[in-house]
Amino acid sequence: MVTQLNEAQTKAVRSIGFASFLKVDQKQIPGNLDTNSATFLLLDGQRFVVTAFDAYVTLGVLIGGREIMESSRSLTDEEYDEVHAAWVKEWKIENTALKLTPCQSSFWPKKDSGERFRRNFTIYLVNYFFSGPKNRYCSKSILKYVKDVNQIASLDWCKFVVQKLISSVRN
Repeated sequence: MVTQLNEAQTKAVRSIGFASFLKVDQKQIPGNLDTNSATFLLLDGQRFVVTAFDAYVTLGVLIGGREIMESSRSLTDEEYDEVHAAWVKEWKIENTALKLTPCQSSFWPKKDSGERFRRNFTIYLVNYFFSGPKNRYCSKSILKYVKDVNQIASLDWCKFVVQKLISSVRN
């Protein structure tokens, strides 16, 4: 984005105090994250550790609570399998991969705000905002955590956001 700015725009960016962003290639940002320590190496050589509290302050998502452990289909995880089967049936998924677009478009025309909406909105939020916009499909990895929508607010979403940041850089 910054490479497309003209001279006047570049000057304006400097005048509002964001000159350092003119030197940063967006690809450098994830490239400067040490995924083992969740630490960014900044341009001036300083280190910035990304914590769950940073996710809380930045995004305002819930901090603390029960940890979210992503899972995949497992024959021994009946809770996951039950929610997964209902989800596949609801979306009429043949290959078990749901694109984000139908998931998103199901929210807006309906006035529903019940369990189905809360569950699907959480799945969409996790897949689009927490996993990054390059992710075109809804991951089923958190399905067992959204089975009981009343428990969604008791999960540690901040820690989960940091974990997703690290895993997206690793991948």
